[in-house]
Amino acid sequence: MRGRNRKILLWVAPVVVLAILTSVASLYPQYLLDDEDYVKEAEGKKAKLPENIAFNIKVEKVPVASEMKCAINIKWDLKPEDVGEYIVARSDQIIDSAEKVAAARVIQTINASTSNTVMDNDCNPGSYYYVVLSAKSVMENKIVLYKNQNYTTAPLVIPAMESLFRVARIRATWLDNTRVRLTWDRAEKSGISYVIYRSRGVIDSEAKLNRAERLGVVVDAGAFLDEGITESGAYYYAVTTRVSYGPEDTVLVANENYTTSGVRIAIAKPPVPAPEPEKKEKQEKQEKHEKIVVISGDVDRILKRTYFVNRYDEAIEELGDLIAVTDNAAEAAKARLFIGRSYIELGRYRRALDYLILLDVKKYFPEDADFWEEFALTRVRNY
Repeated sequence: MRGRNRKILLWVAPVVVLAILTSVASLYPQYLLDDEDYVKEAEGKKAKLPENIAFNIKVEKVPVASEMKCAINIKWDLKPEDVGEYIVARSDQIIDSAEKVAAARVIQTINASTSNTVMDNDCNPGSYYYVVLSAKSVMENKIVLYKNQNYTTAPLVIPAMESLFRVARIRATWLDNTRVRLTWDRAEKSGISYVIYRSRGVIDSEAKLNRAERLGVVVDAGAFLDEGITESGAYYYAVTTRVSYGPEDTVLVANENYTTSGVRIAIAKPPVPAPEPEKKEKQEKQEKHEKIVVISGDVDRILKRTYFVNRYDEAIEELGDLIAVTDNAAEAAKARLFIGRSYIELGRYRRALDYLILLDVKKYFPEDADFWEEFALTRVRNY
């Protein structure tokens, strides 16, 4: 009898074990598949993928041409028959469950027939993971996740502001009536853009930085010449940095990337000689006429939006237009001087000399005309 029972147990035991394993396997989450499952399911046969499942998700950080701001590019593949809307979401943890999908922040909802690429412009420091799901599967609570196919497991890291590159030992030096030379110790890295700001007050906060005048951007440089000052007074400066793929570092450190002592500028005005008695009436008539025809400050406004932001071709065109309409001899001479300097910046030294040798330029700006004429002549001799 005992022998017979043992035989029965030997036959029944494997059946029971198989039943238990089957029941355990049925408890495996239906919404999560690993790489091996995907390969077995989809290798060489995309048609075997469930309906409306994204695959080959790729995430990368890219520079944006405008202002060189940061952006994150998310792209993925779909089968031709997969249409409808797809949701792209982001989290600071791997999105490998339905609960984490619900907690993730939606970046964008996009129609699959339009594009399979989304740009995420939120570049706050941190580590981020992404997922791409059909809107239909989310609404019907039929979420299926494929590791490294429709969700990422490797973080995309945005560096903290502390790890960006700042300048040190900023110095502002007065040169003459309207020029200030700004110098700083460069960051120990190439490809850094330096953004220069000027203000009438100390630039010691981000709010003041936003209100300050942005003078220009230089790359891999340790100096900047401010030639756009038009009024007397004290001027303060700040220099921020920006890498090609990241945000501008607006953290301000006193006497490192912003000045705390103002550079005082006193623009000298030439004395006006007293008129001779017999010429007084003639001068009064002339002054009355000049009040009508003088175009005050037009050159400086043009220079500020063109020459001082390295837009030399536009400076040449706009200054030429001004010369054609102004009756102010001094402003016309200044316009011709800066047309010549614009040609120098463009490397067209012979063309620059055509303007720098003009009599009115030498009359109103003798020192500048002689300096830049000699500079251009030196370059012509060397080529």
